[in-house]
Amino acid sequence: MLVICFIGLNVVHTLQAFHIKKHKKPVIVLSKKNIRTNQVYAFDLHEVLFILSQKGVLNVLSHTKGKLKLIWLVSSPTFWGSYHETRHLADSVEGRIMLLTQKYPELLRYRQTFFDVCNQQIINNDVVAIIERLKQEGAILVVASNIGEYTYKELTKKYPELNKLFDFAFTSGALSHYTKKPDSRFFKYLTVEIKKRFPSAKSITFIDDKEKNIKSAQYTGLHAILFESAEELAHLLDLN
Repeated sequence: MLVICFIGLNVVHTLQAFHIKKHKKPVIVLSKKNIRTNQVYAFDLHEVLFILSQKGVLNVLSHTKGKLKLIWLVSSPTFWGSYHETRHLADSVEGRIMLLTQKYPELLRYRQTFFDVCNQQIINNDVVAIIERLKQEGAILVVASNIGEYTYKELTKKYPELNKLFDFAFTSGALSHYTKKPDSRFFKYLTVEIKKRFPSAKSITFIDDKEKNIKSAQYTGLHAILFESAEELAHLLDLN
């Protein structure tokens, strides 16, 4: 079990996957209907609405063959140097995995393991409660994520409640002209699509866990909130 936990910590950190922070549950008071009419709230997905399941990660790693070899590979200082290089070359975890397996052919056999680790996501129910409250108050809820169109469709099959939570999903694809956060064009296209679909929208608030994305959104004129925890978000949105 110690070996599995060690691998889990290394792989999760290596992939910059979704970390779990322990926070108090947000206290959300009763909603006031229609006080947020025509206000748009655009949510990132990874590390905001979705968090990594530690149990799921350990389950994947417990079935991984060649655990000791994987430990040796990802513990190398050279590997970490290469990993940090990929952060500047690829925006997504999937892209970084592809680059690393190209540079380190011996990692190729573990590529599916890395992908499986990244897919051990569960919905953050505390954030769901916030979204539902905003919706009750008349807000327009939007997904604003670098996830691909196809991947998002697959995600909605696994989590059909996404279709009820959000009024519109803006992902990396044709609508974004294949731009991704933190590219400022992503937010410009996001604004265009929101205004096209919701002409009466008065304001757009973007919520993301990455500071570089927040700064880019603010640069394009959007109000933006850096996500730290559901409790803090509820406070910033004046929900408690």
